[in-house]
Amino acid sequence: MLVTFTNASAVDVFVSLLYTNLAPAASVTVSKSRSELDMEQPLKSMIQAGTIVLSFAEEDGDDAQVGTETWPAFADLTRPAATAWPIFAAIWNTDDLALNWSDGTNWRDAAGVIT
Repeated sequence: MLVTFTNASAVDVFVSLLYTNLAPAASVTVSKSRSELDMEQPLKSMIQAGTIVLSFAEEDGDDAQVGTETWPAFADLTRPAATAWPIFAAIWNTDDLALNWSDGTNWRDAAGVIT
């Protein structure tokens, strides 16, 4: 999946998964697997602190498959609480026809907006 990392802080931030520093407000988009993201504890800490914002882009258009992964599908009213899913876990939102991901507290859309 395509993932955009954005530095939401006022100082340079080192993102170990990318082996690079991100300047304030800088973004970089790369292809990363769900397992790569899930194993990166420092990244999870930065997301929870609000230092780094992630957004996800679909690679295959408006369906429930991104790359070779198929996502569980839920409507807004039937999807589980984001707190019940691990950080970076993704679902297909059948109301929005878009991928939603858990930040550990809320469901977010591809732009990182709470949905």
